Formats: sequence, structure tokens, C-alpha cells
Amino acid sequence: MNSSQKYYDNPSTPSSMSPQVNIVHAVKRSSTPLKEREEVVDVVPPSPPAAAPSALSLAMARLADLNETMEFQYARHQQLTIEHECIKVKIETLRELPVGMDAFKEDLDKLINEMQSQQFEPAK
Repeated sequence: MNSSQKYYDNPSTPSSMSPQVNIVHAVKRSSTPLKEREEVVDVVPPSPPAAAPSALSLAMARLADLNETMEFQYARHQQLTIEHECIKVKIETLRELPVGMDAFKEDLDKLINEMQSQQFEPAK
């Protein structure tokens, strides 16, 4: 049996030997000079060159773009439809208005009646 094996295998070894062993190791460690630490430089490998996008990613990008364009055009269509309805109502309102002499005949008759009534009134 080896002496170190005997020391570790023998449970009847006094426990006072264990701290002595640690002290011896501590002395040995403290007596060795410290090495200067060298800076560790992380070397990052360069990235591989960019590859062309896959057909699936191109198709998905086109789909998203077309979807966005379609939503914008639909909103624009809705806005123009509402504006068209407003213009239709305005045109119908203008068509119902009197044109020419009929447009101001009532106002002219009222003005003539006022002028005639003022001429025949005695001056005060």
C-alpha cells in the first residue's frame, strides 16, 4: 500500500494532519511568484458574405408589399366613393335651383313694390 493511499484510506488517521497538509500547500502556493496576466483577446471570425435572399423570403416580401398597397388603395377608393356621393347631392341641389329670370324674380318684384310704395307716400 502506498503511503498516500494509506493516509487517505485510513479512517483512524488523526484529523490534525489534514490542516498541516493544507498549510504546507498554502506555503508552497504563496512562495511561488505570480505570473503576469496576459490579456486575452477574443478573436471573432469574420462573417461569411451575404447570400441572395431565398425565393420564399422574396415571395413573402412581395406579398406583404402588395397587401399594404391593396389596403391603401381600398381606403382611397372608399374616400373617393364618399366624395363622389357628396358631389352627386350637390349637383342635384343645383339642378333644382331656378335659372335665369326665375332665380331673382321674387326679389325683383319685392323691390319694385317697395319703390312704388315709397313714391306714393306723402313726404313728411
